[in-house]
Amino acid sequence: METWKDLSTDSRDAAQHLLTEGRWRSSVSRSYYAAYAAVTAELVARKVTFPLARGNPDHHSLPKNIREDLTRIPITRRRDLSHIILRLRAARIEADYMPVSTVGRDQAVEAMRDMKRLLWVLEDRK
Repeated sequence: METWKDLSTDSRDAAQHLLTEGRWRSSVSRSYYAAYAAVTAELVARKVTFPLARGNPDHHSLPKNIREDLTRIPITRRRDLSHIILRLRAARIEADYMPVSTVGRDQAVEAMRDMKRLLWVLEDRK
């Protein structure tokens, strides 16, 4: 059985591979999911419960979960992580649902940087 941490690692690796292959939209999408799964792993480890029966946070609620439930991280960093997850989610929505929008290398690299920053903060605070 895979864990949220496993899903995060797999998506992180996929995002990097897709970036290398020039698959910008898919790389952006996997960058967001790597961050989402990493945050979810942290929340689950802290016994945070979610209203949905599937056992994970609503994408819309994730910034609030970061700010309010990841209290082992200083508030300034939580705010930063909250902004990162918002940027990544917006980029993912654009990449996945707006085919008329241009998603290029710059957006994929920025998403990768945001995702790696979020993962670093979460790992640094263990």
